[in-house]
Amino acid sequence: MDRPISTWARRLCRHYGHLPPGRVFFLATLLLLLTSALHAQTPAKFKIAGLVKDTSGTGIPGVSVYFANNRAVGTATDSDGKFVIEAANGDVIVLSSIGFMEQRFTANANDRQVSFRLRPSEGSISEVVVTAFGKRNAGRPW
Repeated sequence: MDRPISTWARRLCRHYGHLPPGRVFFLATLLLLLTSALHAQTPAKFKIAGLVKDTSGTGIPGVSVYFANNRAVGTATDSDGKFVIEAANGDVIVLSSIGFMEQRFTANANDRQVSFRLRPSEGSISEVVVTAFGKRNAGRPW
């Protein structure tokens, strides 16, 4: 009477004829255990909710919140300065906005609610002047 595992091992042995069925079964089991161990080492992700304020305590909209090692993955704060991002333990997260100093923090599974105060950058812009040069032809409709 053939058991399903030994039938599976024999089919595998047809391809790997030089190996005995017991060794093929052992190698397949070892491969299965190694792949499950690698999957178990993937860090668990969790959500971090945060609030970004300026020095006066007002929420800052449009602050970029992204990972230090991958700027393409991230989010931005809403109109009240709130954000939610999914991170793994130990990820370095960057907060940046024009006119404010960049701030970094390390994600920790124990800190699911975080709050930040961004300081204005020293070289902030106080005035913007826009100058336009152009040519206008009078009398032509196009």
